[in-house]
Formats: sequence, structure tokens, C-alpha cells
Amino acid sequence: MKTGFLSFLLCSVALTTLAQAQPDPPYKRFPTVPPLKLLLTDSTTIFTDKDLKKNKPLFLILFSPDCEHCQKETEELIEKIDSFKNIQIVICNCSIRVSESKLVVQFNCLVEKVNR
Repeated sequence: MKTGFLSFLLCSVALTTLAQAQPDPPYKRFPTVPPLKLLLTDSTTIFTDKDLKKNKPLFLILFSPDCEHCQKETEELIEKIDSFKNIQIVICNCSIRVSESKLVVQFNCLVEKVNR
């Protein structure tokens, strides 16, 4: 009985130790932007990965105006927008009611200034 328990304990410790190995983060494993296709607010223009600037880091933000966490995060990003001058920012609104979000409009204006 003791050997069975010790074997189980040893296997458990070994498995948890192996599970701790952290692979490289996704941005290091996949350094290129995946295919991207976004419908812009004019409802006719498609923004793709080919429209992105080459050799410039990308910050892709998925945003929902109904999400309190997204609203808070966007407010913090607006406050610190100057620290993103060398990064192209693409904000993807996950809601149909794009025009209702004043926060998104304000953020998009700032992003346009930074992305120039």
C-alpha cells in the first residue's frame, strides 16, 4: 500500500513539474500577423493585413462598448496614448453599434494621430 501511494505521489510530482515548462509567448512563436479582414465603420471598406505598415509592431485591440473592462482599459490607453507612438494600433469593435460608443470615437481619433 505504501509503495503504491509513493508511486502515485512521485508520478504526481513529476507530472506537475513537467507542466510548469512555459513555451515561448505567441508573439515570439508567430512573428507575422495572421490574415486579417475587418469591416470599417463606413460598412463598405475592408481593412486587411495588407493595409498594415510593414516592420512596425502591431497592437490589435478587441473592444466591446458593452464591456466595462473594455471601457476601463480604453480609458487607460487614452491616458497613455503617447507611449504608443512607434506602434500601429488597430481597434476592432465587436459590436454592431459602433456609432454609439463615444469612447471608441475618441480613441480612434487619438489612434489616427499616433499612427501617422
